[in-house]
Amino acid sequence: MRIVMLTDDGKSVDRRILLEAESLIDEGHEVIVVARQDGKAPAGDRLGRVKVMWIDLDLGYLEGAFDDLGFDLAGQEGSAGLSGPRFAKLRALMVKLGIARMTNELDLEQERRGAELKSGLHRFRSKFRLRLKEFKLRYIKQFWAGTAEKLAQAPTLDPELLADLPEVNLWERALFYRTLYLDPDVIHVHDLPQLLAGVYAKRVLGVPLIYDAHEVYPQISTLTDAETRFLHSKEQLLLKYCDATITVNPYCSRLMEYCYDCKPFDIIMNATGGDALAGFRGGFKGRLRRKLRLGQGAKILMYQGWIADVGRGLTELVSAFAAVRPEVHLVMMGYGDVDKFHRLAREAGVARRVHILPPVPWDELVSWSSEADAGIIPYQPVDFNHRVCSPNKLFEFIAARLPIICNDLPFLRQVVEGEGFGLVHSMSNAAEIAQAINRAFDPQDQVLQKAREALERRGSAWEWPVEAAKLKEIYARLPLPERYRGLSEPPKAMIDLDQLLA
Repeated sequence: MRIVMLTDDGKSVDRRILLEAESLIDEGHEVIVVARQDGKAPAGDRLGRVKVMWIDLDLGYLEGAFDDLGFDLAGQEGSAGLSGPRFAKLRALMVKLGIARMTNELDLEQERRGAELKSGLHRFRSKFRLRLKEFKLRYIKQFWAGTAEKLAQAPTLDPELLADLPEVNLWERALFYRTLYLDPDVIHVHDLPQLLAGVYAKRVLGVPLIYDAHEVYPQISTLTDAETRFLHSKEQLLLKYCDATITVNPYCSRLMEYCYDCKPFDIIMNATGGDALAGFRGGFKGRLRRKLRLGQGAKILMYQGWIADVGRGLTELVSAFAAVRPEVHLVMMGYGDVDKFHRLAREAGVARRVHILPPVPWDELVSWSSEADAGIIPYQPVDFNHRVCSPNKLFEFIAARLPIICNDLPFLRQVVEGEGFGLVHSMSNAAEIAQAINRAFDPQDQVLQKAREALERRGSAWEWPVEAAKLKEIYARLPLPERYRGLSEPPKAMIDLDQLLA
């Protein structure tokens, strides 16, 4: 089946999404991730085996795609730009010709240089694409000229399909049009900002819809009361159209079930690791110390991820190092307000022991983390999502078999204390953070040694293969798309153009 995932990730696609996509590709499905363009990414890309289509809020790409057919999609009038016979004709034409299937490989395929340049294969591929594109445009024009009468009789969209749904914004409209263009068998929506577009597309295409909530969106601390109420109502309305609902931990599931009186969410945690990353552990021994020019007597405490001061406790963490054992160095690896934290380190007099490194690809994080002595998660309970957080870094530390020091928050306590993976300690201020770090690195307490032993024994139970099995079971429960009703099973994914040209 063709699965289209929708996300508003801009700088990079979330590791959770990529792991889900890779697991579904293992099952023989084709997966396309539609993500927000950050102004630098190409229109089409591949991340591993995952196809990524980047879009921005300029609907010009839609108008340009169908100039030859005389359509002005962005200028359509009516609810969500869906009314009128021209859209129905376009939809019928797209389905009739299989344009989505025919053109997607051309849109997404990124030229692979290197060996191809030497072999001359890239020239064959380029000529193949050019000829195929010329053929499609010629065929489309001929079809359009010769079947106008048939297309005029094509079924139009029933306004009642969309009448009870709210107005869409520009981003939702762009996602909706792109989803129709890709013509998926399943729509997998990541987070609330994409859900309305997914619901619209589901109702038009007649395909199953999965909602994957990475957090309880209306509970974000930066929202106003009015925004919270609006998003709560929107999510409650749209949940009834979802064929499956997923979230990241039991606490988020319980709150949404209570607030929305909905069926239980399936839980797929933000795990990583597994056999694919096992070789990274310790595979670059000494690399981190050499980069920082630290001797063997230095101890390394790792923080990785977004470097900001919104509920993450990082200001207090840097300040705490004025009272932390002198052999302990803090490494912050990620993106964000780097200059601010360099300045805070200088003001606290700990600049020589606070090191900020640029981000690395998610599949390399385990190798860097595994060289540290402990990882830290000082998140603060500024809102519901932070209070019950189950962040990526928790599972990345587990995959690296790295002992964890964390704030006393419900899910973190359940995993870290419950499994013996490290130290749980109150971290409401810099003094408490310093106490936690000093206690963890006290050789007499042997906190880190005991945690390492527990991680070696039980860490694999918190890795991605366990969650991948849950995801595959959820997909197995989905109803068949309307177009496949009557078949014993959905068709296999179409053959990848790479395979044809190999």
